[in-house]
Amino acid sequence: MFIVFMEFTYRNFLILLVTIATIFTQHSIAENASPLRDPASGACLSCKRKTLLHIGDSQTEGYFGEYLYKFLSKKLGGSGLAIVGVGSSSPRHWAQPLNTEYPKWLCSRTGRVNGHSHVSMHDTACMGTSNQSAFSILNQGHEASFVIFQFLGNSEQFKKSFIEKQIKSLTASLGKNQKCLFIITQPSHESLKEKNKRRLQIRDYIVSAAQKRCKIFDGMSKKYIDSFSKRKDFYQNDLIHLSPLGAKTFVEYLEPALNELIDK
Repeated sequence: MFIVFMEFTYRNFLILLVTIATIFTQHSIAENASPLRDPASGACLSCKRKTLLHIGDSQTEGYFGEYLYKFLSKKLGGSGLAIVGVGSSSPRHWAQPLNTEYPKWLCSRTGRVNGHSHVSMHDTACMGTSNQSAFSILNQGHEASFVIFQFLGNSEQFKKSFIEKQIKSLTASLGKNQKCLFIITQPSHESLKEKNKRRLQIRDYIVSAAQKRCKIFDGMSKKYIDSFSKRKDFYQNDLIHLSPLGAKTFVEYLEPALNELIDK
C-alpha cells in the first residue's frame, strides 16, 4: 500500500509540474503576442524585445528605407527593429480607425517591412479591431522605446487644420515613455519649385503639430534646399524620390539625430 501511494503521489507531482510549465509558457506567448512579424523568419517584431518602430511613406518603402534599415540594424540588431513603409501613405492613413476610408486603402496595399518589400499591410498593420488605427496596432503595448515618423508629401491637397489633426492623432497614440523623432523628408529637386513651395508649407504644419511631443529632423531646412536639392543624381527620374546615392546621403545626414534619439 505504501509503495502504491508513493507511486501515485509522484505521478501526480509530475503532472502538476507539467501543468504549471504549460500555463507559464502559454502566458508568456500571450503576453508577447503581436500581429507584426518578420515575413521571412516569422520572428515577432513588436514583442517586448523590440526597441524601435518606424513608419513612413514611399521614401521609406524605397531606397531611403533600405539604407535606414541597414544603419539601424547595425545599431540595434534586426530583432529589435520594425521599419514599415507604404507608398502614397500619409499620417491620415495611419492615424484614423481601420473602418474609415483612408486606412481601408492602406490595408489593401503592400509595402516594406524591414528588409522585405511587397509585404501585405493587411496582415502587418490591420489585424485589429475596427476602432484601432494601423499605427496603434503596430505600436501595441507601447513596447518600442523609440518611434520614428517619416512624412511630408501626399498631403498637398489638404488644409492645415486637417493635416495637423492627423499628426496630433499619431503623437497622441504614443506611450508616455516612448521617445519620438519626426523626420520631415528632403526637398524635391530644385527644378520643382512649386512642389517645394507647397512642401515648405506642409513642413510648417508638421512642426506646429509634432514639436511638443517629438524631436524634429527638418529635411526641408535651408541647408538641404540650398545643397541637397541641387544634386540631380540624388533623385530618381521623377526628381522626387531618392536614388540609392541620395538615400544613402540622406541617412548619413540623419545619423546624428538617430544617435541622439537612441543613445541618450
